[in-house]
Amino acid sequence: MTVLSSVRLPSPQASEEVSIALPSGGALPCRVRSYTGPLVLDSDPNPNLLRGDRAVLRRVWDGQTYLFPETILKASPLTLTYSCPEVVREPRVRACVSLVYAVSGGPPQKTRMVDLSSGGLCFHAWPPLPDVGTELDLEFDLYPVGQVRARGAIVRVYGRTNRWPEVGVRFLHVCPQGAWAIAAWLRVASAGRFA
Repeated sequence: MTVLSSVRLPSPQASEEVSIALPSGGALPCRVRSYTGPLVLDSDPNPNLLRGDRAVLRRVWDGQTYLFPETILKASPLTLTYSCPEVVREPRVRACVSLVYAVSGGPPQKTRMVDLSSGGLCFHAWPPLPDVGTELDLEFDLYPVGQVRARGAIVRVYGRTNRWPEVGVRFLHVCPQGAWAIAAWLRVASAGRFA
C-alpha cells in the first residue's frame, strides 16, 4: 500500500528559531531575520559555513522536524536559499529489507527497513538512538534490481521508549545506480509483484 501526503509549512517568520547542521557535526542555532526569497538568519559567526556550500536547515513545526538541504548565498549575515516551503511525503512502500547504517566515524549497524520511498526510508534502530538531524551513511540491497549507497538525515524518531524504535530518514544523496534501483524496485513493489 502506498501513502502520499503533503504538509504546507508557513513561511519563516522573523524571530523563528531554526538551526543549521554543521559539516563537522552538531548544529548552529539561528533566528530568522527576514524571508523575502532568500532566508536571512541571525547567528554566531561560523568559519565552517562558506558561500556556495550546502547547509541543512532544520525547522520544527507542530512537533515535527523538517530538514531542508539548501545553499549558502552569503556567510554574514547567514543567507540561504529556501526552496521547499511545502513538504511532500512520497509514496511509501512496506519493505522488509536488510539495511546497514552508520553515523559518520561510527561502527556500522545492521537492521531491517520498515518502508521505502524515493525520498527516504524508515528503519528499526538499535540504542543508543541518533538524534534528529544526524546524518547517516546507508547501504542496502534491493533484490533483484541492485544495491543502494546513500547518505541521509534523520527527520523523525518514533517510539523512543519501546523495544524497536523506528527512525525516519530523508535522503540527502543517493548514488546514481542506487536512485535507479529505488525507482525500479518501488514500481515493482507498488504493483504487488513482490507479494
